[in-house]
Amino acid sequence: MLVAIRKKELHLSMESLLYIAGIIALAAIVFLVVFVIITIRSAKQTMDQVSGTLGNLEQQVSGITTEANELLEKTNQLTNDMQSKSAKLDGLFEGAQQFGQTASHLNQSFDQVAAQVTQSASENKEQINQAVTWGTAAIDLIKKIKK
Repeated sequence: MLVAIRKKELHLSMESLLYIAGIIALAAIVFLVVFVIITIRSAKQTMDQVSGTLGNLEQQVSGITTEANELLEKTNQLTNDMQSKSAKLDGLFEGAQQFGQTASHLNQSFDQVAAQVTQSASENKEQINQAVTWGTAAIDLIKKIKK
C-alpha cells in the first residue's frame, strides 16, 4: 500500500510538475510577448522620430535647393551684366589706345617739324640776318620818307 501511495504521490507530483512547467512556460511566453510588444513600441517611437527628422531634413534641403537655384540665377545675371559692360569698356579702351597712338604720332610730327625748322634756321642763318638787316633798313627808310 505504501508503494501504491507512493505511486499515487509520484503521479500527483508528476502531474503538479507538469502544471508547474505549463505555468512556467505560459509565464515565459507572456513575458516574451510583453517584451516583444515593448520592443515593437520602442521601435515604432524610434521610427516616428526618424520619420520626423527626415521630414525636417527634406524641408531644409528643399529650402537650401531653392536658395541655391536663386543664387545661381542671380550669379548668371551678374555674369551676363559684367560681360556686357566689359564689352562696352573694350570699345572705350580701344578708343583710348587709338587716341594715345594719334597723340604719339602728332608729337613725332611736331618734333620733326621743329627739327626741320631749327635745321633750316641754322642753315639759312646768314640769309636771315641779311633779310632782317634789309627789313630794318627798309622800315627806317619808310619812316624817314613819311616824316
